[in-house]
Order: sequence, then structure tokens, then C-alpha cells
Amino acid sequence: MITETRNPETANSLSDLCNILNERAELIAWDDDGLIDDYPCDVTSLPTFGGTDPRDTTEVYSWNADSVLVPGAQITVSQSGWEIQPRCALCGEATFHCEHESID
Repeated sequence: MITETRNPETANSLSDLCNILNERAELIAWDDDGLIDDYPCDVTSLPTFGGTDPRDTTEVYSWNADSVLVPGAQITVSQSGWEIQPRCALCGEATFHCEHESID
């Protein structure tokens, strides 16, 4: 079991931040007494890594020029992990907020 993780403020890239948060999500999902509820960091003010700010930051917690960090798959019933998804190449929004047609 993971007992300690890095502070998200020390992340040097979006993927590094995602890894740190997923380690923390695993850490808080279970302790010796079972499931715990308190997230051990403020996810509302995570660092960003360049690129323009998305206009719509609903469910977007960090970003770089090409991608956004969003809540990911469930680790437990009450705790989700984190994942990186691409930004729209035309408008820079998270693809799930973008109104452009899919470009293939």
C-alpha cells in the first residue's frame, strides 16, 4: 500500500501531475480501517503547464497546450482517479466541451 506521495505542486508536467494525483487517490481510497473520504490536497488550484486557459473549465483541473487533466475511472465506489484527454486542435477546449465536428 502507498503510504506517502509527492505534493501536486511539485509536478513538472501534466503527466507527472496525473501520476501524483492517482497515487494520492489510491492512498486515500483505503487505510487500515477501510475506506476514507478526505482528499489530501486542494484539487481546485492545481498547477498548469502552458497553453491558453480553456474557456470552460468544468471538470478540467489542469492543462498544457495539448491536453487537459480530468477525473477518470473509479478506483472505489466513492473515489475516482485522474486521466489526461486531448484538447481540440481548432479551439483549444477540452474535446468534451468542444462544439467542432470530429476531425479525422
